[in-house]
Amino acid sequence: EAYYDDLRNVSDMIRVAQERENPNYEGVGLVLKSWIFSMLTDAYGRIPYSEANTPGENTPVYDPQPAVYEGILADLETANNLIDPGSGQPIQGDILYDGDLLKWKKLANSLRLRLLMRLQEKQGQIDINVQQQFQQIVNNEPVFASNEDNAALEYLDSRPNEWPRHTSRVGTFRTYRMSQTLTDTLKTLDDPRLPVFADLPDSLDTFVGVPNGLTDDASNEFNGGRAFQSSLNTTKYFEEPNAAEGLIMTYAEVLFLRAEAAERGWTGEDAATLYENGVRASMTQYDQSAPSGYLDQPGVDYPAGDQARAITRIN
Repeated sequence: EAYYDDLRNVSDMIRVAQERENPNYEGVGLVLKSWIFSMLTDAYGRIPYSEANTPGENTPVYDPQPAVYEGILADLETANNLIDPGSGQPIQGDILYDGDLLKWKKLANSLRLRLLMRLQEKQGQIDINVQQQFQQIVNNEPVFASNEDNAALEYLDSRPNEWPRHTSRVGTFRTYRMSQTLTDTLKTLDDPRLPVFADLPDSLDTFVGVPNGLTDDASNEFNGGRAFQSSLNTTKYFEEPNAAEGLIMTYAEVLFLRAEAAERGWTGEDAATLYENGVRASMTQYDQSAPSGYLDQPGVDYPAGDQARAITRIN
């Protein structure tokens, strides 16, 4: 319901932009509309889309996911064509990109790459040539080119743009603990992002995650209790100004999408290089760098010549 409330606001933004003949605002509105609908259909599959937010329509039809994706991709293409950084029509009140229209244009096209890749197994159900569109965007349209382009919202100190977890605590944020799966994987790889994400337990000098899916009681008792478990890095995420960000899309994701496309033969780019640059971009995003030999170790090294393993590694 909250997403559809947001969509009503976005629909109003698009309508007013059209009335005032301001294509940049309209394009930004279409990017936001597309992103919100993509989250809805990824969560639920069939959703109210074509008739959603139609005045007087209280029982909108549920559209199948391929049709929703086609509509979203069409809106994102329109947004790319509408947004013109050189038009002299600035946008105001932009808390994501501070009015940088080129970054909004890059976000529109980067989201297109994300959605096209998700459609690659549904090509028989849609009227879109996924490979052709992906290649056209990579070759001809602006997409994220560095971490400076990341769609990362710095949360504000007032509603409605506060950190979403600010009210979901009792006494301390240390009730949030690290997943054992993520923690053990990063420990095995000697990954420098682990101390960015996690705190050391109060009573240990090594990171310890909690298995996913435990009951509250079992979670609280695991490994001897909370003093022997890693919480999220409370200093990094909850105390430093603007440390916690809402990540809509990142440069690292775009590089991984391009790596998968290259591995599938959609483009002439080098998949292994894109993959390795994606890892480095993620490290840099968290103010870290890949240690010597990190990209060569088992579990990280790129399995060139084995497409199935390579795509799994990228994912």
